[in-house]
Amino acid sequence: MRFDFHQDLDCLHKNRLEPRTFSVPYKDAESAQKNMAALSPYYMSLNGKWSFELFEGSASISEETLATKPQFNIQVPGCWQMQGFDAPQYTNIRYPIPYDPPYVPDNTPIGWYQKTFTLPESFSNRETVLRFEGIDSCAYIYVNSQFAGFSKCPHLTAEFNISEFLQGGTNTLDVFVFQWSDG
Repeated sequence: MRFDFHQDLDCLHKNRLEPRTFSVPYKDAESAQKNMAALSPYYMSLNGKWSFELFEGSASISEETLATKPQFNIQVPGCWQMQGFDAPQYTNIRYPIPYDPPYVPDNTPIGWYQKTFTLPESFSNRETVLRFEGIDSCAYIYVNSQFAGFSKCPHLTAEFNISEFLQGGTNTLDVFVFQWSDG
């Protein structure tokens, strides 16, 4: 697996869609007027329980990692430090890591989030956009073991068109979140 975008000053994202206003397609005007995304057959929330594992650095992650399953569970959205993994860091005068831009330590904590889901029939023959409403500090996204994108703009919305990676039936989303990056 390739994990080098998080230290590349020339790379803010890969395959991320241009920023836009969030909108949900509805099947009819009546549903749209209610303005509740959950009522749309073309919207699916992935919030909830995800599988999770925390690594001490990218050297601990290999191509074979995607063939396994993280051993713990975590609530998404959420912060792994507030759910018993690692410890929160507070600082106001010193960097919590050695200052050597754009490089971060090799032992950068990496959270591996995995979600298995079944794509609803209503998504057939439509483009499917995966939306993250904030990731700290950056993330590598894989859909069904295929690299789908990367984003390094902490706390900003990042969207990816994942249509080409999806399959009928069960799909797996893997997100590797790096605690530190040059962003």
